[in-house]
Amino acid sequence: MLILRDLPRGDKPLSARDVKKCLLMFDFYADTVVWFLPVRRIDRVEFNRLRELYDGESPIKPRPSLSAMQIVVQSPQPELLTELAYLEEKYGGNTTRLDVSADVRPDPSISPELQLLFIKAHMLMLRRRAGPIGEYDNDHGIGALYVPTSGVENKPRDIAIYCDRVSKLKPEGPRVAHIDLRLQRRALRTPFRNREQGRERLGVIEHTHEILELDPSDLFRRHVCFVDFDVEQARRDLFRKIAQNVGTKEEAKRMIEHEKRFGQLDYVQRWHDRMPTLRLQTAPGLVQMPGTLTWGAVRRRRMEKRLG
Repeated sequence: MLILRDLPRGDKPLSARDVKKCLLMFDFYADTVVWFLPVRRIDRVEFNRLRELYDGESPIKPRPSLSAMQIVVQSPQPELLTELAYLEEKYGGNTTRLDVSADVRPDPSISPELQLLFIKAHMLMLRRRAGPIGEYDNDHGIGALYVPTSGVENKPRDIAIYCDRVSKLKPEGPRVAHIDLRLQRRALRTPFRNREQGRERLGVIEHTHEILELDPSDLFRRHVCFVDFDVEQARRDLFRKIAQNVGTKEEAKRMIEHEKRFGQLDYVQRWHDRMPTLRLQTAPGLVQMPGTLTWGAVRRRRMEKRLG
């Protein structure tokens, strides 16, 4: 039998003691929102009003092949959403994409990188097909997509997590750990029943005014949950099992290195994929999610001008 101390040790994401101390608090805001209007143009007064509310820039993207247009905005504020609700009703349009972003509130006792590791170790995307998580190079580290298919139009929903350079809510503040919940038309329209609240339309968004009234905690809980899971212990158990069942120390080392490199062992999502019968308990006390959106987010281009 191999001695475990002879095997390579994995990096520790968070110890069980650190996990018990952690409590992430989020601030939610509307990020990218896309509308479809089945008209080639809108009234000139309405167009000028949109430009005025969008810092002098036009958010309209013509779709001539469909005799229609898209309106794509970043970090919309209530005044702009109210105007778009009017255009949606007048021209018979609808919302086709909504990204709700969650920034973890800065905490001097835990860095954004550790906050992101905590999210990986405890956040589970509900009703997700098993498969690798798509990791990519971000400006400040590695980001991850939970549904890494090509083209955002090809997937009704996705979750992205990464460390952002600054929060759009506090453009002069520190870096933040960040979650994007990205929903396309089908995910926005699918009904969801919550027996405790007795509401069949929980999380369904059919009209723009519902974004103004959105409870982001309800929307997030429809797609994700935070579970009680000890990633560090699971890794130790896996490495011990490899050591006990593999014939030679060299082969065990190779297998462990392969798991460390390709197994994505810091994601509870991937442990759930590997062991579908794994019983995980939700742990709502790990996070705090407000029931209203926070307004005042600054879109990236305007932020660059301010910070430049």
